[in-house]
Amino acid sequence: MEPTTSNVSIIASGGNFSTAFNDSIVIAPNGDIYVNEFGNRSGGDNRITLVDPVTGAQTTIVKGGIFAVGAGQLGGIVIDRNGNILSADCLPTNFIGCVGRIISTDPITGNQTVIFSQNNLRLKGIVLDSLGNAFVVDEGDRAVDSSKVIHVDLATGSYEVVSSGGNLTNPWGIAIDASGNLVVANRQNFFGDPSTSNTIIKIDPVTGEQSILSEDGLFVTPQTLAIAVNGDIFVADPGLNAAGRVFCVDPATGDQSIVFPRPVPFELNPPSFSDHVNLRKRDMSLAIMSTSTFDVNAVNTSTTTFWFPRTGSNSAGTRLPESDTFRDVNKDRLPDLLRQADYMAAHRKWI
Repeated sequence: MEPTTSNVSIIASGGNFSTAFNDSIVIAPNGDIYVNEFGNRSGGDNRITLVDPVTGAQTTIVKGGIFAVGAGQLGGIVIDRNGNILSADCLPTNFIGCVGRIISTDPITGNQTVIFSQNNLRLKGIVLDSLGNAFVVDEGDRAVDSSKVIHVDLATGSYEVVSSGGNLTNPWGIAIDASGNLVVANRQNFFGDPSTSNTIIKIDPVTGEQSILSEDGLFVTPQTLAIAVNGDIFVADPGLNAAGRVFCVDPATGDQSIVFPRPVPFELNPPSFSDHVNLRKRDMSLAIMSTSTFDVNAVNTSTTTFWFPRTGSNSAGTRLPESDTFRDVNKDRLPDLLRQADYMAAHRKWI
């Protein structure tokens, strides 16, 4: 993906990627791409796939091996100074229990070694600093333990908590900026608690102090991130219903801009809605978000789903179907958002 133009080129597809979920990638010094993939919850094999950046050819480095099976999934992936692949791994012990592990894989032979293992850690993102120190995100064992970032001594297998709780409610990706600060992508917690936020958090690796760089806004499920040479933070957000986006976050202001897919300007038509309509004497209430004005730089009409929660129902007590479409009603060359609410297929009204 070219961040300025949003042009996308597919390097590889199908093959291994058709039977597993691609979770994390890392680029080796020679340009090779390594992908952590976890199988489905019914027992698919977790594996590491090597992708040739020129031809797209896929090579399985290891499949199964000592990786967790089933509900256990691979998290982040990095390459250490010896060229070995380090993967964060979660080995489930019960519904909420998990053994967090870091597994080293030889990229030539596929031989694996557990270099870190600790109960009650649900590891996700992993990053190495310039000295080879590992910092790993612990999602937390559901409601049992707080989310945290830990520092792991890869030589001894010991670890210490760098920062815990606070703004960390469901952290995933982690990176290190030019000043050595940790930058974490944090999603709203497991249970959708409205008191928690989708955030990008900066953490001092020495004191553990947390500060929010960017919060909510366009984020839906910020998951992984990378930091550009100029300090810009690129965030991959899978979103909902496969409506994924890539954002660029200004680390100084927290401003978010959509890198992919590039947004299309549009206007809302008509300019205002009543909050109540009557369809064939069937009352239905519509909540039009909080405003009828949309930021033309914040919405992509081809991928955004507009949710208008309903508080009413028909006489049978069921939710009424509704949909939206885009048409240039006033011929100003900007697509207008139209809401359609259906009582039955035969009784349809444009709002």
